[in-house]
Amino acid sequence: MQKIIEQSSRNLITGIGLNNSLFNIEYKLNINDNTAHIIEINSRLSSQFAVLIESVTGQNPLTSICDISVGAQPSFQDDWSSTPYNYCTSFVSRVFENKYITKIPLATEIDALQHRYPSAQIHNLIEKPNAYLSDYEQDNDTYRYAIINVAGATLEEVNVIHTQVHTELDALYEFQPAKQ
Repeated sequence: MQKIIEQSSRNLITGIGLNNSLFNIEYKLNINDNTAHIIEINSRLSSQFAVLIESVTGQNPLTSICDISVGAQPSFQDDWSSTPYNYCTSFVSRVFENKYITKIPLATEIDALQHRYPSAQIHNLIEKPNAYLSDYEQDNDTYRYAIINVAGATLEEVNVIHTQVHTELDALYEFQPAKQ
């Protein structure tokens, strides 16, 4: 599937004429039927994905952007063997109905989770309780409350760590149904 994604990405970017830019293509992959569907194409690098790239390649593309902006030649390494991770993905914690937030994790609780799972980065998207999820920036169909980035040597390891972190993190939130 990786070769198919790489080739379709090359064809797509060449076809739309995107040149001299860091960009990202977000795919939804179905490994059961070996299909990939494009969610979106950004003609700029999404900061959400910079840490994912760095986890696998050892270099943060935002550093390259800064180098270019000051006229310096960015350095790109070809050998990624120094990084312990082959996979990294971003999981969005979400619900499909608006909820009233009664409790959110404390910063110390999130820090403790990240300490237990060092290859995970947890981003709480809710600033304070006693609000609705709809009070925060959301997509059209769901209500997001956290983002969990997980790196691992294998895809299985990434999924296991994500499941553990997600379960523990979800226990730190309390939601009630939104009043109609």
